[in-house]
Amino acid sequence: MAEISLLTVAPGSELYSAFGHSAIRVHDPATGVDEVYNYGTFDFNTPNFYPKFMQGKLEYMVDKDPMRNFDYAYRYFERTYQEQVLDISQSQKQGIADFLAKNNLPENRFYLYDFFFDNCATRLRDVVENVMGDSLRWGAPTKTGASFRDYLHEYLTEKAWIEFGIDLALGAVVDREADIREQMFLPDYLATAFGGAEVRTATGWKPLLKSQETIYEGPDLVAATPWYLHPLSITMLIMGLMLWHSWLRWRGKGKVAPDVALWVTLGIMGCVISLLWFATDHTATAQNWNLLWANPLHLLAGLGLVWRKKLLWLKWYFLGAGSLGVLLLLLGTFLPQHFPLAFYPIFVVIAVRGLMLFGKWDQ
Repeated sequence: MAEISLLTVAPGSELYSAFGHSAIRVHDPATGVDEVYNYGTFDFNTPNFYPKFMQGKLEYMVDKDPMRNFDYAYRYFERTYQEQVLDISQSQKQGIADFLAKNNLPENRFYLYDFFFDNCATRLRDVVENVMGDSLRWGAPTKTGASFRDYLHEYLTEKAWIEFGIDLALGAVVDREADIREQMFLPDYLATAFGGAEVRTATGWKPLLKSQETIYEGPDLVAATPWYLHPLSITMLIMGLMLWHSWLRWRGKGKVAPDVALWVTLGIMGCVISLLWFATDHTATAQNWNLLWANPLHLLAGLGLVWRKKLLWLKWYFLGAGSLGVLLLLLGTFLPQHFPLAFYPIFVVIAVRGLMLFGKWDQ
C-alpha cells in the first residue's frame, strides 16, 4: 500500500544545515515508486548566483530524488534522520502525490525562498494543509511566548559566533511571538506538529501519524565554542583594551589609531546592516535597531579623526555617539529588539570612547 511520510533531518555542523531539513517521501511498493521531494535546493549555475543570494532574489526549487539517494547522502554526512508515516486515506495520499508532482513541473518548481515563511519545512506544511483542508487540525503548540529569534537560539547554543552574527543581521521583525504554524519554519517543530496533529475520519478524529521511527542515528556533530573564543569573551577583551587605552589617553599618552580602528569597524558593520535592510529582499533583516550603535556614519567619523583639528563638528558627533552608548546600556533591554549580552561590552566602549573624545578633543 502506498505511503506518504515526513522525513526530518537533524541539524548539521555547517551554517546552511544548522537548523535541520525536512522532506516528504512518496512510497508505493506496488509500483516501485520510492521518491523524496524537498524544497530546499538551488542551482549554483544560476546566472549572478551570489548577488541574487545576497539580495534575497535567488530562486529555490522543489527537487525529486530516489529515496536511496536521500538515505545515502545523509548517512554519508552522518546526519540523523527520522520518518513519520501519515495515517490518511488513499485519496488523500494520492492528492499529496499529485500536488507534489505538479509542483515539480518546470513551470511550477521555482519559488523565492524566505527563511522564516517559505522554506523547506513551511512548504511541506502548506502541501499537507492544501490537500487535507479542514480534515486536518494541528494540536496545541509545544511552547508559547517565544519569538522567532528565541527559536533560532535553541539551535545555536554551541555555535556562538553564528548566533552573534545572526543577532547582528536580523532586525526587530523576528522578535515577535511565533504562533504554532509559524513555529513550523523549523524542521523539528514541523515534526512535532505532525506528531500532535489529528485527521478527521467518518467516525471522528484520529492521530495524523501511523508510525514514527529513526531511520539513521548519526553522531553528535556540534562542537561547543571554547569559552576563551566566545563572542562575550572577545568583546570583554576589547572592552578591557579600550578602557586601558582610555586611561592612556586621559594621561595624554595614547595614540589615535585604536579610535580610528574602533569607529571605522563599527561603521563598516553599519554599512553591512544597512545594505541587508534597505538593499535586499530579506524580510528578516528589516527594522534593525543595531544601527543605533553600528552606524555607517561612524566610518566617516573614524576616518575624520585623522584630521580632527580641521573637523571640529566631530567633537559633537562623538558626544552624541557616547551619549547613545550610555542610553543603550541603560535602556537596551527595553527596546523591541533583543541585544545579546556580548553586545553590551561594545556599548561600554562606545560610551567611554565617545564621551572621552568629546571631553579631551583638544588634547
